[in-house]
Amino acid sequence: MVRIGVNPFQVRPGNELRQSLRERVEATIFQLRLNDRTCRNLRETYACDYWAGDISFNYLSRRAPFIALELERQGRLRTS
Repeated sequence: MVRIGVNPFQVRPGNELRQSLRERVEATIFQLRLNDRTCRNLRETYACDYWAGDISFNYLSRRAPFIALELERQGRLRTS
């Protein structure tokens, strides 16, 4: 499983992965540049816009499903 660290919005392999799979996931993250500043900033923008009430969870789920799933998994959905 791949997880997002909500702060500072980095993508990282889940702790439950075998070492061989973890290395492959880390290589993929690096190759796709998923933790470059631009990608991290975009993930942060989506999350902050959601938390501020500027976008709905439905919109977040459509536009940034990975962010939506991680916020839900981490129990970081807004309450209102």
